[in-house]
Amino acid sequence: MTNWTCNNSGGHEALVSMNVMEDKIEQRIHDLAEHLLQLEQDAKLMKQRRAKSSVTKFHLSTAWLCKRLLASYVASADSGMRISKDKNRYASGRYVPEGVTYDITIGGVLPLMEIDGFVREVRSFGFDHATGKGSQTRIAATRKLVDWFAADPALLPKLLVGCEDTDPVVVQITSKRKGKNKKGKEVTFKTKKLKPYTDNDNTNQMRDNLDIINGCLKRHWSDLYLSDAHWKELQRSLVSNKKKRLRTHTAPKTDHQTYLQQH
Repeated sequence: MTNWTCNNSGGHEALVSMNVMEDKIEQRIHDLAEHLLQLEQDAKLMKQRRAKSSVTKFHLSTAWLCKRLLASYVASADSGMRISKDKNRYASGRYVPEGVTYDITIGGVLPLMEIDGFVREVRSFGFDHATGKGSQTRIAATRKLVDWFAADPALLPKLLVGCEDTDPVVVQITSKRKGKNKKGKEVTFKTKKLKPYTDNDNTNQMRDNLDIINGCLKRHWSDLYLSDAHWKELQRSLVSNKKKRLRTHTAPKTDHQTYLQQH
């Protein structure tokens, strides 16, 4: 069910409130980055102060991580979000926002946020040698991080819905190789890798279609009438059961129509 109610005065007041809140969050992100940099210095985790360019990237990485954590927290305070610790995932290109790097984000900002209690680890990276399958690290915002921003929970979803600033068209190649696990049983090992690509008429059309869909979703609010307990149960189910997750695909051999398919 989608609800959308607004009058002229109410719409103006809501817009002003959103702008004020956005400015406040950006300021608090700046303050948090400075706090973490000071913590890093006080704990002598760096032999010398970061260069100006490194500080700039530190701020960008803090903003990127905080917005994703808050958006995840709004959806579910328990489930957390996946974060890759694969260095190859942070190569400069269309898949990572400019200024966000592996060394600063994963090697700097994230551990400092964990040390100071702003982030908790929900699940560590794991690899099952018996099956050849792995699971990505999951992290979640703590109440301390949410309190740091002192934001209105009712407005956070609307503010953060567009915080994902990476390319919506992703080319990911899964390579497979046969091998044996520790018990000598033959299994298939899978490795996923993002591939760079050159835009053409087809990819541009896909992106335009996705932007239209995402833009529509950003302008509307969908209400699910679930209790807090049922909402948490739903989130845990989606996280733990890959077969129930909804993913977006491009239909093969069609006019690049996007559709949702259950795995």
